[in-house]
Amino acid sequence: QLNQAQKMEAIGSLAGGVAHDFNNILGAIMGYAEMARLDVDKNSRVHAYLDQVFKGGERARDLVKHMLAFARRSEPGLKPMKVGPVVKEVLRLLRASLPSTIEIRQDVLTKHDTILGDPTQIHQVLMNLGTNANHAMGETGGVLEVTLDEEMVENQELYPEIRLGRFVRLRVRDTGYGMSKEVME
Repeated sequence: QLNQAQKMEAIGSLAGGVAHDFNNILGAIMGYAEMARLDVDKNSRVHAYLDQVFKGGERARDLVKHMLAFARRSEPGLKPMKVGPVVKEVLRLLRASLPSTIEIRQDVLTKHDTILGDPTQIHQVLMNLGTNANHAMGETGGVLEVTLDEEMVENQELYPEIRLGRFVRLRVRDTGYGMSKEVME
């Protein structure tokens, strides 16, 4: 256990160092992207591309904060956030990286999608699930389905760890081969 704790401490120190260096590089990228946005017509395609560069930079900055939080062993910052925009952004990124044999279906069935959460963690979870779906569906392709809706929890037998009431539900499903019993265990 001591050996494992020392390894984790070393990883935390490494993550902190990488995060600080990356933050400096990221600052320059975002600064130049912002200056370039000021120099181009707001209705141009280039301006839209620079907006995406800047949004990606903001996500990366949030990721750096998580790396620093890990290095300091602090909890992620939970704040009120809307889940729908994060889902849409992730699906745009996934569409660009997944093969055309994978169909993406998105169903946002609620406008009440504000939760107490961490946008970067939600983003990361969705990206990981999308990447896993890609591996599971492989060359044959299939469907990746993301649904955002609500669920009324009226029975604590199903969810003993949460209170009764209405909740936002984010579901991700794919038509991949699934997990073996060994992996599931």
